[in-house]
Formats: sequence, C-alpha cells, structure tokens
Amino acid sequence: MKLILWLVVFAILLEGTVAAQPQIAPNGVVNAASSAPVGWPNSSLAQGSIFSIYGTNLGPASSPALAFPLQTALAGVSVQVASEGVAVNAIPIFVGPNQINAVLSDGTPTGAATLTVTYSGQTSAAVPVQIIAHSMGIFTANVSGYRGGVITGANGQLYSLDSPANPGEAATLWGTGIGPSPGDDGSAPPREIDMPSLPLSVHVGSQAATVTYRGRGGFTGEDQIDFVVPPGITGCFVPVAVQIGNVVSNFVTMPIAPNGEPCPDQPMVYPNVPTGSIGLTRNTMIGPKATTTDSGVAFFGSPQIGSVSGNPFFLPPNTCTGNILVRSVISIPPATLDAGPSITITGPNGTQQLNRSGFSYSAEFSGSGANAEPLYLSAGNYTASGPGGTDVGPFSRNFTVPEPLTWTNQGNISSVDRSAALDLTWTGGDPNATVEIMGGIPLFICNARVSDGRFTVPGFVLASLATTPAGSADIIRLSANSITPFIATGIVRGTIYSNVTIVKNVTFQ
Repeated sequence: MKLILWLVVFAILLEGTVAAQPQIAPNGVVNAASSAPVGWPNSSLAQGSIFSIYGTNLGPASSPALAFPLQTALAGVSVQVASEGVAVNAIPIFVGPNQINAVLSDGTPTGAATLTVTYSGQTSAAVPVQIIAHSMGIFTANVSGYRGGVITGANGQLYSLDSPANPGEAATLWGTGIGPSPGDDGSAPPREIDMPSLPLSVHVGSQAATVTYRGRGGFTGEDQIDFVVPPGITGCFVPVAVQIGNVVSNFVTMPIAPNGEPCPDQPMVYPNVPTGSIGLTRNTMIGPKATTTDSGVAFFGSPQIGSVSGNPFFLPPNTCTGNILVRSVISIPPATLDAGPSITITGPNGTQQLNRSGFSYSAEFSGSGANAEPLYLSAGNYTASGPGGTDVGPFSRNFTVPEPLTWTNQGNISSVDRSAALDLTWTGGDPNATVEIMGGIPLFICNARVSDGRFTVPGFVLASLATTPAGSADIIRLSANSITPFIATGIVRGTIYSNVTIVKNVTFQ
C-alpha cells in the first residue's frame, strides 16, 4: 500500500532568486490534488491535507530533499495558518519561487482563517482560507485536477487506455483531504489506519463502489482509498468521484473494460487535419415565455470548433461528471478552408442558405416571438450541399431531422434540491442518439440515451454544485444530436449535426 509521491512533491522551477516580500496570488491557496477554485463547494482545505500556494517570491530556486522527521520550515520557508488568535504552522514539503506545497496540521482549527508565507525573514500579506474536517481531492496524471485520475491496480501500475481496469478487481485511488489521521504529524511515515466510520463513498460512473480501505498512504497527508471496480460499467473515460459527508471531490476518469479487452470507446483523434461540420440547431429558452429559434452554422478547417460534438467528455451512457470549469477564451482556428460562398440546406419547409461570414457559415432560419417567421427545422428529409471553393470540393448529402426532443417534466422543475437526485423525462428525438444534460456552477454534464426517455441525475452530482445566489438563476440544459457523416475533397472527415437544445432557468438550493 505505497505510492511514490511523484504527484505531490512536484515542482515548477524557474531561474532567479528571491529579493522581495512573498506575494500570494489572488485565490492562490488550493487543494494540491483537485486545485478546486476558491469559492467552489469543495475548495476548503481539510485538516491533515496537502495544499498548494501559488504566487511570487515564495521560496528558493530549488527545493531541498525531504527526510523524516519533517519540519515546519524548509529552506527558510514557513507557512502559518491563524484562526481566532490560534496560529498553527503547516509543514512545507516543496518550496519554490512560484509554488509551495505544504501539509495542514491535523490540529488546525476549522472555520475561517488566514494564511501567511514567510521566506528569508519576510512575511507575505495574510490571505483568507477556509478550514474544514474533510474535503477530498483526487490526484490526476496531468496534475491539473481534471481527466485521468491517479488510480492504480493491485500491481501498483497506473490504469491507462491500453491497460484498463476490469470490473470486480481491486483498485486504489490516491488523493488528499480525507481528514485527520491519528499520529500523522510528519515525524515519521504515517500509519495506515482504516477509517471505516467516515461517511465516505466512491462513485464510479453512477454506481457506488465497495470501499475496503480509506486512510493514509505512504506519505504525510497523502490518502489512499481501496475499492472494488463495480460491474456493469465500461468505458475509456468513466467518471470517478469521492464524497465525504456533503462535500464531493473533483471528478476524474478511469478506463474500465471486460477482462482482456481494450476500453470500448477510444476517441478518434484528428490533430490539425482539415475537417468540416454543418450544425442545424433548434434552441428553446424556457422562461416567463418560451422562445424557440432555428439556426445553422458550418465550419471547414482545423481545429474543428464549428459545432457541438454531442459528448465532449466521452462519457459512457448514463454517467455524469462535475466540477467543470467553463473557460471564456476561445482560440481562433489557425486554418480555415474555403468551401464556396454558401452552404445550402433543403428540406420540407424550403431552402435556406448558410452564408460565409469571417471563418464560418451561418444563418438564423426562423424563430418564435413578435413578427417571427414559422420554424424551419421540422422533422423530415433534408439535403446539405455546397458548390465547392478553392479548398473544399462540391458535396451533397441527404440526412434526416428526427422528431424534436420534448422535455416533458420541465414544468415541475424550478428549484432543485442539491441533496437529492433529480428525475428528467422526455419524448421524441433520435432513438439512436444521446441526450447531454448540463447545468449549475461548477458545471455538471451527464450523458443519457434518448431511447430511455428519462434520466436521474445522481444526488452526489448535484451536491457538487454551488447554491444559486439570491436574485439570480442557473440553468439546466438538455441537448440531443443526430449525426450524419459526409465526404468532400479537401477534408478528411465531414459531419452534419441535427441538434435540439432546451434550456430552462432554475435555482439550486
């Protein structure tokens, strides 16, 4: 039950020497495994956990090697947490100019506190932190808090797409934040003491796994959770999360496949190759008055940004992931292709043109509201065609727009209880497609089968969301894609998306 602490004592080393007061970056103190942004429900620091401090002039150019007993100062760097007149020293385990990793003492009082860094006799300004008993973070292979979790098999090897876990076998998840553990004060490697009384659960996909050990691993502040991979779930990117009480960890992924088989849904990657997409969308906004619009967009070039993929996180059916940070910056693609002046869409309600503007083709077909034209994207047979341009040859492709998805119980959903599961029902849609369900802050995404007609968002997923602030609203969005491939000279892959998106304002309580 050991793991080399290669993800904990990591460094981003920059040349230079400290010559000024340490400066902690705004919101720069986070769980070392999850990096959950300050303000998220899982962003508090747990007693006994490893946390990271980011900033400038925090420490020397290189960090000394560690040896037990660990000390409260490392290379002239110390970290102190103060609450209501009580000051407790943390244990630094890595120090550098822009980052410190430290272990929070088990005895640090819970509640609101302040944190300071002292280096070479100079002390930073105090920054606020929140201390609680338990707040788990799962380490990730890319040290980002997202995607592939540090989850190993009985042989101690990290699971990978080429070496997935098998249902029924024992696995170990590595993280920090499980809470205080008796005797783990840094004087020696911690004792491996199981804590079965903790209200801890491991969720693999939407299933609760059997947990056989939850406690310290091989290093101070490092936690391991041993569990049995549950049956009935396979995929290259099966979401995994840990819940302790009402606090849910970051969501990571692990590959699972039947014994001796590769994971079943490895994504096809087309790096920097020319592709094309044509997306037709019916979008309904449900508020005091429902508004529906039909529109189209097309893009030819690389990378592909012109349409929604339908399952951007490669979630297996009937699973969810959470704690997703939506970034506001979209990079303009470095290469666009000319497919002609316009793309023509022909269907039961006539012909529409997607006209080129900038690096894409787009048009709003119709919409509800004052003076709006009738909706265009009725169910039926359509053709998408292009005359060709300097880069992409002419093409014509028949496809079907299915009966639109209808969210049947949306009228019953306005305030969502984050402590309970949420049932969603629908009719219509392409029976071979999937429904992507998303909402909240931080964002959650679930992937369900259209043919099932319903999905229950698990309670642990909703528990990962923040409460909606008074006077504002969040959303729940259902989106279903029907996908048809097409070919044209000049691109290696073309895709037509017929999409229905339904958005409703809700509050999470």
